[in-house]
Amino acid sequence: MNVLGKIRGPIRWVSVGFIALLAARALSGTVVHLRVYGYGPVGRLEVELFDDKPATVANFLRLMESGSYSNMFFHRLVPGFVIQGGGFRVAPDLSGVELVPHFGTVTNEFSTGTIRSNVRGTLAMAKVPDDPDSATCQFFINLADNSAILDGQNGGFTVFGRIIADPDGLLDFWNSLFKGYGIVDLGEPFSDLPVNYAGTNAPSLGNLIYCDVFPLRVSIASLTSAARVVQWTSAAGLTNVLEVSTQLTASAWAPLATISGTGHTETVTDTNSAPVRFYRVRVQP
Repeated sequence: MNVLGKIRGPIRWVSVGFIALLAARALSGTVVHLRVYGYGPVGRLEVELFDDKPATVANFLRLMESGSYSNMFFHRLVPGFVIQGGGFRVAPDLSGVELVPHFGTVTNEFSTGTIRSNVRGTLAMAKVPDDPDSATCQFFINLADNSAILDGQNGGFTVFGRIIADPDGLLDFWNSLFKGYGIVDLGEPFSDLPVNYAGTNAPSLGNLIYCDVFPLRVSIASLTSAARVVQWTSAAGLTNVLEVSTQLTASAWAPLATISGTGHTETVTDTNSAPVRFYRVRVQP
């Protein structure tokens, strides 16, 4: 990946993005595309969100759907530890940086459902020291196995997702940076700010590493008495299985089409004329 080429020209805010969502492995689960902008080529990650962390995932999706994460950027990168975002964004009028608006605190779910450790490639919620139930909108990606540090601290940091594909080697790339080369120190809360250049000077807005969260859902593109056209944006580099059912039970789903994901819109026509048909996409690494 081309790391340190300054962005030149106007910033295309409408295209800045980090995360997009798709229907997931389990009926109530979710898989997310992570898209990282600012280095030159767009970096991609695929992340599975865990449906047994319901309050945490619901809060994350609500922030996404409300637009709170629009123009968000990563504000902290500590190689060998974490990269963190969700706390700051560029104001809609491009006048400067502002806090990401949120919906209040979320009860800590570290021990809810399956207990998952803060190992490399997992997503977890950040929170205030000495307050286990203080998570709001900030999250981080573990760049190493941090279980010994984070699982027993402050009630445990809730792991609500994991990376299932990293085709561009983003985690290794972030671990290769250091202050003066892709990271600058502007003092708290930006003492470990990731940027897209070498040097220690303060960045312009165009030098930040942006992220966004936006949904990719299975939809019915057209409907006739003889056929239904189903569309979704596929998880790139992964096997996308479109499944169909006549009832919403766990055992009722059957494969309709299997596609190697490209990250673009996929289209499948279902010619079954049954009056009731449900569709979902299951993603396999």
